Order: sequence, then structure tokens, then C-alpha cells
Amino acid sequence: MTAAVLIFVAEARPELLTELNAGENSGRFSLKKTVAVLAAAVVLVGGLLSLFASGNPDGLEWSLFGNAEAGYSENMALDEEAYGVESGAADTAAAIQEKTAFLPDYAFAESDSAAGTAVSGLVGSAMVAGAALGICALGGFFRRKKASA
Repeated sequence: MTAAVLIFVAEARPELLTELNAGENSGRFSLKKTVAVLAAAVVLVGGLLSLFASGNPDGLEWSLFGNAEAGYSENMALDEEAYGVESGAADTAAAIQEKTAFLPDYAFAESDSAAGTAVSGLVGSAMVAGAALGICALGGFFRRKKASA
């Protein structure tokens, strides 16, 4: 997915990936159209394709806990529910998370609706986009500060 996004951006707006002269636009699409296509891809992947994601554990979970329900043996004999540090702080943090989690286990609280999975994908994508924009803004701030010094 990352390669596909980078190839698209390189074709549509190469100046977003390289340092070109300010104002130079050699891409096939305008910035607004590029952002619109990327947003549509996010909605498609995060909101729709996430509904088809496997419920089986990923490689790390499988190597630690196994998947006895699917017929796999337990690999490291760890109990997923009891795994972790036991302390008062951990118990308090777990209780806070349980009460405040907006989308626990990629679903709405106390609901088996598939909409929770789609919303989880969209919210996660928005959080990643926000973090990326924040990092870019921070980098720009420090570049401007360095240039003016």
C-alpha cells in the first residue's frame, strides 16, 4: 500500500516528494485533486476493505499466543488475557481504558455492528494523517528557524 501511494504521488505531484523550486508544478494533477484521490483511497481501504480483514491473529500474536480456536497449537503457552504486568497502576490503566475506549476491539462498545470496524479504519487513518501533517509542520518550522539563523 505504501508503495502504491508513493507511486501515485510521484506521478501526480512529484514536487511533494522532492525539493523543487517554489511554485513549480510539474505534476499531472492539482494539489486538491491529489488530496481528493488520496482521501477517496483512505475511505475505500479504511472504511470498506477493512470489513474484509481477517479476524485471525497476526504473526506476532500467533507466535506468542497461538490460535487454539482455529486449530493451531499454543506456541509459547502464554495466556493472552493474563499476559502483561500486574500492578495497581496497570489495573487502573486497564479500568480507565475499558470505560473510555471509543472503539474497543475495532467495534462500537457493546455492539457487533460492522460499522464499528469501518469507523475504526477511518478514525485510524485520520489519526495517522494528523500525525503526518503535524510532523511535516514541525519539520517546516525547524527548517525555517534554521534558515533564518
